[in-house]
Amino acid sequence: MAASDQTELQVTDDDSLSFPWLHMEGEPEDAYRMFKTYYLPLGPSRTLLKAFMAYLTTERPEDALKYMDNPKMSAAPQWSFWASAWSWRARGHAHDEMTYRGAQLAVAEAREKLLASAGQAADALILSLTNPRLAVAAAKEILDRVGLPAASIIGVANLTPYTADDLEAARREVKEWEAQVKPQVIDSNG
Repeated sequence: MAASDQTELQVTDDDSLSFPWLHMEGEPEDAYRMFKTYYLPLGPSRTLLKAFMAYLTTERPEDALKYMDNPKMSAAPQWSFWASAWSWRARGHAHDEMTYRGAQLAVAEAREKLLASAGQAADALILSLTNPRLAVAAAKEILDRVGLPAASIIGVANLTPYTADDLEAARREVKEWEAQVKPQVIDSNG
């Protein structure tokens, strides 16, 4: 048994541990290698034929082409025997169930962390919005902390040139906006 195999376990209804996807007593090394390397990684949509074709493609590519051209293609008889004798389908299903449960636990944990920090992040954002000069930096920091990507400009192309009149109009709009915002900031801090 490989060390990585030992880290996977399954808890049954009676709280006993079982490892049905690990190397079974008496199972030939070749059978287990094919099960572990080609059958198990295919996940819930696995079939014996898909696993056999993955084996051929990887280890015997010259034979894979012959098999693909055969409309009555099936896995080698030895593979069918191994799959039946060593319960590949049930073992694969048990592995899928354990993987699914692990994914569910990871998603639940991530959801709890996000929900726990969402309130704090919102409070911090609201406080930072009272100071317009800090608002953008604060929002970016909050988004980074909760794992959401902040917006950033990667590149700019096809810029329209601005005239001096456009720049003067923009300067006036900024001054008007600042005049409107400054009293609000003083009132909220005041």
